[in-house]
Parts: sequence; structure tokens; C-alpha cells
Amino acid sequence: MRNVLIFISLFFLNTIFSQNTPVLTNVNNGKLYHNENGEKIFLATEVDVKAEYKGGINGLAKEVGKKFNVPDFNDKKIHKIYLSFIVETDGSISDIIGITADEEKLITEGIRVFKLLPNKWIPAQKDGKSVRMQYVFPISLSSS
Repeated sequence: MRNVLIFISLFFLNTIFSQNTPVLTNVNNGKLYHNENGEKIFLATEVDVKAEYKGGINGLAKEVGKKFNVPDFNDKKIHKIYLSFIVETDGSISDIIGITADEEKLITEGIRVFKLLPNKWIPAQKDGKSVRMQYVFPISLSSS
């Protein structure tokens, strides 16, 4: 029987959100941090209250774990995926992209899963207003 382990590295999330430099550059023709109307997309370090999945990080990990189709791996190493997306002011997510993964099919599956997630996000807050925020989500997979 194949045991699948999906876990979220909370330490890694904290490390990413502590950075002062952008995680991504030159996405969507260089408009990652502003939309067509000039609306800024904030990094987690720039907001007063970070965007959060309504079930918390554990609820998000559980939802992703239920929906993620883990491929058969021919090794016992841990495979990592890093997805980036924007949490919108209405709690929906957009612009889901894979930053990196050991295998391209893992990025494709990660994007598929995040498109299936319900819009259960609490938007980020800046100066008392809901704002758009970039969120980076790491996923680690292993098959044993």
C-alpha cells in the first residue's frame, strides 16, 4: 500500500513571508505587482493582516491533500512544489502559477487543485481596507 505524505512547511512559509524582496518577477508582462488599473498587489510583508484560508493553514493543507492526485514516484525522495497566487479582495484566488517543482506534472496538478478550492479566503488588510496579496504555498510530496 502506498502511503502518501503531504505536508506544509510552516517554517518555509514564515521564511518566504519575511523576505523584503519580491518572490517573483516579470510575471504577466511585468505586471505582477500592479493590475491594469494600477491596483497594487501586496507582499505579505507589506500588509497589516495577511490573507488567510478560512480553515487556517491546516485546513488548507487538508483540502489540498484531499484533491491532489499524487503520481507514482520511482524513488523515495521528497518532491517539492511552490505555487504562487493572488488572494483577491473578495476572497477568491487568481493568477495561480508554479514557481518551481521537481517535475512539471506536479506544477500542473498543483494548479488544478488550487483552481478547485472553494473561495474560502479572508483577504489581506492594509490601513483597514481589503487588498490583493501574493501568497506562496509550498507542497511536499513523498510516496513510500
